Amino acid sequence: MGDLQPIDDRDPLISYSGTWEDGGVDNEYNKTTTWTNWSGSTAKITFSGTSISVWGTIAVADLGVAPHSSYSVDDGPAMLYEANQSSTAQYRQQFFQSGNLSPTNHTLLLTTLVEGAYFYLDYALITPADTSAALNGSSSSSSLLPSSSPSITTTTRPATSTTPLQSQPVSSSSEAGIPVGAIVGGSLGGLALIMFTIIAFLLLKRKKNGLAQSANSGEENTTSLRSRRTASLTPFVSRPYPRYEHRDYLSPSASLQQMDVFGSYPAPSQDSLSASKVAALRVSHIRRSPSAPNASNSHYHPHEAPPPRYSG
Repeated sequence: MGDLQPIDDRDPLISYSGTWEDGGVDNEYNKTTTWTNWSGSTAKITFSGTSISVWGTIAVADLGVAPHSSYSVDDGPAMLYEANQSSTAQYRQQFFQSGNLSPTNHTLLLTTLVEGAYFYLDYALITPADTSAALNGSSSSSSLLPSSSPSITTTTRPATSTTPLQSQPVSSSSEAGIPVGAIVGGSLGGLALIMFTIIAFLLLKRKKNGLAQSANSGEENTTSLRSRRTASLTPFVSRPYPRYEHRDYLSPSASLQQMDVFGSYPAPSQDSLSASKVAALRVSHIRRSPSAPNASNSHYHPHEAPPPRYSG
């Protein structure tokens, strides 16, 4: 394979487009990296050689979703890479490896695909067209390779769409520490408390409505009873005494038919009375008068004072 020529992330052979930031730690090549978490950011590497590989850092899983990127040499088919995150940062991981290329100038276009995923570019390795170009490099390529190459996972497959890839769902094993039972129990307890409060409120409201209806019914019954009692009482109406109609005394010669001998009682029939009894009844009626009128005063009223008498 021959010696490899490194190209650092800060090398002028790499031109960046989009939003990129500077970074770096001791475990990275030349202690530098260039990173982005914006989808659609690009890095274009111009080189001369028969192959190229891209290396970088995979951030810890706590930073967010795994980064996805695509790689195209000389506007050829794009190859996709999906990083495999872990609980610790992984340095000097291989993201892309091209096939054999013609010994001429080439251009590699790198594009980030997932919004919010942290992508760290560290360096690229070029296989030069002749060994003399590799000897001109400033550093040995043996120090750039990871110590344990089997741990490198690379996915290369033709891209069928330019649509950014979606993040993979989080495994349920990462949520093993969440107390599901406590959450479910608390939710059920809160729901039971809410239902109990609603039922108590409805019962209390119904009781108040019943008391109000009973009070209204009692008032209506009392009012109805009073109205019935008032309607059954007949107010006292004073009536004047019947006016006594005075009749003029009749002369003794008046006939029996013109005398009201028996008042309001029916007079006996003439057939049952003899002439002597009739005469006796007439005489007794005249005697019961308060003061008998004389023959000369036929219009004397019995309730009037008698005329004065003179002795002389």
